[in-house]
Amino acid sequence: MNNLFYKSLATISTIGILALSTTQILNTTKKSNNSEIEISKTLIELKKVRKESLNEIKTAKEEILSELNKLKSSSLQDYRNQTNFALNQLEKSKSESLKVLKEAGGISQGSAHMILTGYVNGSSSSVIPMKDLDQCEEQGVLWMSSQRARFHLKYKGFECLESR
Repeated sequence: MNNLFYKSLATISTIGILALSTTQILNTTKKSNNSEIEISKTLIELKKVRKESLNEIKTAKEEILSELNKLKSSSLQDYRNQTNFALNQLEKSKSESLKVLKEAGGISQGSAHMILTGYVNGSSSSVIPMKDLDQCEEQGVLWMSSQRARFHLKYKGFECLESR
């Protein structure tokens, strides 16, 4: 940011030089008979100062754009790193949650799965792991007799399948 300050200061001082040169042009036209020569010299000087000012402005612009591009690149990389980190944490949490749910439900290799079906504006189904076929049948009866689900589903059903 200090570079930007000094470059701005240099640009402002160059503009001041231009203003002083313009004042000098006006004074020379009033004071001397050789005003055309002095005006020519001053115009040459003004053109030189103008060219230097434009070069300074161009250099400052290039440096500022370069700094902005560096900031943009680093910000984008930081965003990507944070996003990847968050996704990895989410995946870990998901895996841990599924593991805890499986352990809490007593689900093992020889378990059963209940397939719930329903119809409102289109058919839908869900698969729920169960401890065994007996538990699946019990939960299926609860699903079919549920008063809360009855208001939302026109047709509903379930099926128990043994897992292998």
